[in-house]
Amino acid sequence: MSTDVKPKGKAHKGRNAPPHFTREFQRWARSHVSSESCAKNGARGFVATLAKHGPDVAFSGARKWRLSHPSSNELLMIGILSRLGIRYEREHRVGDTLYTVDFYLTDTNQAIEVDSRIHEQFDIEKRRQRKTRKRKLLADHHIPCLSVLDTELTRDVDVVIRKVRRFVGRETQ
Repeated sequence: MSTDVKPKGKAHKGRNAPPHFTREFQRWARSHVSSESCAKNGARGFVATLAKHGPDVAFSGARKWRLSHPSSNELLMIGILSRLGIRYEREHRVGDTLYTVDFYLTDTNQAIEVDSRIHEQFDIEKRRQRKTRKRKLLADHHIPCLSVLDTELTRDVDVVIRKVRRFVGRETQ
């Protein structure tokens, strides 16, 4: 007999919501799926949207989601760039492709990518190929790019601040 019991709770009163679709149920369900399966399902949804509505709608929806759900490392980088007074655009589209950069520095035509451990854990070869393609696209568009690892951000933010200052040409002694 399974020890996992779906929690019971007051049903959500929203339109068309099934009676079991409560916040408690959502929390329970999220705790029973892996990050990998969520990523695969998200990719399937993107492909379906791409086929049904075209690349602009698919890109716009994915970008909107990423803008409203920054990672903790992206939040740290937002704080660093804001503290340094550097203007940026998040999830900037590279040319007319579906590739984006995490931070595009609007005044200097530069980019910053925040790479997390997921890049080394899930679909490693596919991620490396995409990263290589993205780097070539950035080079073709004459956009220098700084990569910052999540471990750098969590280890010593001051080192990252100096690295960003050097990259944008604002190094102070």
